[in-house]
Amino acid sequence: MRLLIYVPRSQRLAASLTSIDALNYRGDFSVWHDWEGNDPAAHRYDTITAKAERARQLALAQDYDALVVIEDDQVVPEYALNTLTDWASRYDVVYGLSVWRHDPTVWTAALSITEDKIQMLTKAAPELREQHWDMVVELPGVHMGCTLMTRRALEAVTFQRRGPNCYDYYAAVDWMALGIRQVTDFGLHVGHITEHGIAYPSLDPGNHRLVEETTV
Repeated sequence: MRLLIYVPRSQRLAASLTSIDALNYRGDFSVWHDWEGNDPAAHRYDTITAKAERARQLALAQDYDALVVIEDDQVVPEYALNTLTDWASRYDVVYGLSVWRHDPTVWTAALSITEDKIQMLTKAAPELREQHWDMVVELPGVHMGCTLMTRRALEAVTFQRRGPNCYDYYAAVDWMALGIRQVTDFGLHVGHITEHGIAYPSLDPGNHRLVEETTV
């Protein structure tokens, strides 16, 4: 599977850059660090959406089999691409598991999502944490921290904002309506760089663990 790895950049964080440079993949891939289009006058979600739509169009135009988005504050394991593509033969959208930056007690997996309402798993059904841990579950991730989308998924939607949320939210809603299967890999743990350190999803109290004391 030929991959376009898209990293929408607005900052240079060493831990994220190092992890992306260390990615090990058995197939062909290209990495695009996109520094363009960072308009300080625009709404942050509008900027993120426009950049992602540009990547979607490029992946299709250049005949990539899949687009993988890795956000610039994520720390990914070196085997992430192999893990994502292992499941791409069965599912069209595969999300790694991360945590929210401003509230790392929340995992990025959603229990349910509609056009105007979302239920995050760790808030709505925390008892499912252990049941899903290290499993691949048919739940949307609603987060593009480390996410693979096949050509079928990319061709089915346009990345857009049509409300207060960012494009990842509405893409998940649209994919669900179209029968595009989405899964979260609860075994692919992705770090999120916060002001307190790199937060990883965990079964520890607080649903996360910090592996470093300071942001890098």
